[in-house]
Amino acid sequence: MHLILPAGPEGTKAEYFLQQKFTDENCANSSLTGFGYEMITAKLDHIQCKLTAIELAMNEDRKRFDQKLSTAVSQLSETIGRNLTALSTQTNKMLTEETANANHERMRDEIQMLLSKQDPAPFMVTSGLNLHSVSFQSCKTNPSKRSGKYLIQPSENHEPFLGYCEQSSFGGGWLVFQYRFNGSVDFDRN
Repeated sequence: MHLILPAGPEGTKAEYFLQQKFTDENCANSSLTGFGYEMITAKLDHIQCKLTAIELAMNEDRKRFDQKLSTAVSQLSETIGRNLTALSTQTNKMLTEETANANHERMRDEIQMLLSKQDPAPFMVTSGLNLHSVSFQSCKTNPSKRSGKYLIQPSENHEPFLGYCEQSSFGGGWLVFQYRFNGSVDFDRN
């Protein structure tokens, strides 16, 4: 049995207070006794057991995940270390090759300069140097982009000769055999 007293403008504050107190006491008394209470308590215990089992399973999963993650990070770290070592070795090898190529180019240019100042025949005899290593098959195969005198040897069977390679005009790679620089020389002469 509930006693409901009006609250608000028709009722007094005391009546409202009594209504609240009476309702709260009835709810407390009715919920703490009987079969319903036992059933709710059993369900809460069951839910508590389920939550504990879930928490334990999550902790186990977290441990397995942490172990797998640790192993994966360790393997990745080792792989990165090996790759960095290989990259460093390859880079050092490439730098060594570039340095050797630059030295080879510089030596070739110096030999070309020496040969352009003198006749190549005595140089071949006195030095014993294989001029094929410093000569070019044609001006087109000369990697230098500077015009100038270069040693040309069309094949190993031909003797090398000194020729002027034009490397800046008309795409480069041209052997100059007549050069008109001011128009005063007639090319049609005998």
